[in-house]
Amino acid sequence: MNKLSRKDIADIVLNDTKQAREHFLKVFSAQTEEFIDNIARAYSCLSDLDILPHDKRTGWVQIFMFSSFNSLLTSFHLPINGFLIPSGNLMRQWAEGMAMALLCCDTRINVFKTHETDPTHFSVQNAPDLVLRKSNAHILGINKRGWTKFQQMNDLYQKYSHASVLSLASMFKMDTDGGIIIGSEFDNGKISAYEKEIKRRISACSLLIDTVAILKIHLLQKN
Repeated sequence: MNKLSRKDIADIVLNDTKQAREHFLKVFSAQTEEFIDNIARAYSCLSDLDILPHDKRTGWVQIFMFSSFNSLLTSFHLPINGFLIPSGNLMRQWAEGMAMALLCCDTRINVFKTHETDPTHFSVQNAPDLVLRKSNAHILGINKRGWTKFQQMNDLYQKYSHASVLSLASMFKMDTDGGIIIGSEFDNGKISAYEKEIKRRISACSLLIDTVAILKIHLLQKN
């Protein structure tokens, strides 16, 4: 590993990530535009929740969904600027926020009451699994096969959110002779990995849009 001076470290902390961003956009300009189009459509759909009658349940659903939206948006911003692994943590928050919104939208599911009693201690990380419980999935009309794929993607980011072998391996550059990535970096050896992550985030936009449609149905039923 090359030794870094204090000036080198200050440069990593303080300077812009322009070089990594330029490399990313040179390779993935079309995919980036596609993501922007799709995330903009998702935001437009989220705005539809504003027309619903306002109460605590609807308010919490909106908060969870806008948190999910913002996590997805930022999770794309990070890889563009050379930070692929940290963006995975935000994809977990995208999944958990969306799952919590679903679990809170129907009065027949007791998650909202349980969460409201003590929000700071509710285990939101279990929300994606709770959606698939037989009674909840039936109430929400969730497709089991589709949601299982959703859970598998969430489990993947769980592995990358800890100091696992997968996470540690991502620190090494694949387009050189084993250099270590410190700070922002675009690695030409990870082109295929970047492409997969972009596709996942574009698909995530569609899931946000589909979830809003489900939420509107259930929130309107209770009024």
